[in-house]
Amino acid sequence: MFFKATLIAASLLAAALSPDQISAVKDHYLTLGSEAIEAKPAAAPPASAKVERVDASQRIRSASFGHKTTLLIDKSQPAQYWVEYGKSTNTPAATYGPFTVAHVK
Repeated sequence: MFFKATLIAASLLAAALSPDQISAVKDHYLTLGSEAIEAKPAAAPPASAKVERVDASQRIRSASFGHKTTLLIDKSQPAQYWVEYGKSTNTPAATYGPFTVAHVK
């Protein structure tokens, strides 16, 4: 049983994105702007996509108006990601994408 758990843990760690991959996606996200993001509404990433959720929320002074922003990065294709805006005071939750980063390995 211990051996099986170790194998599962090792495979999960191997599937994690590298800090460089996450950084490249975050940098790309920051260049888009809300107009470009909101121009690509999506219901959700495909069910076949195994995504890593990365918080990209910006710090704000008032917790009552902002929304949480999460990047959903495809683990099998780290150059592809979706942007998920959480529910806020003024808008419902929404997902946008996919977006592609040219220089992710």
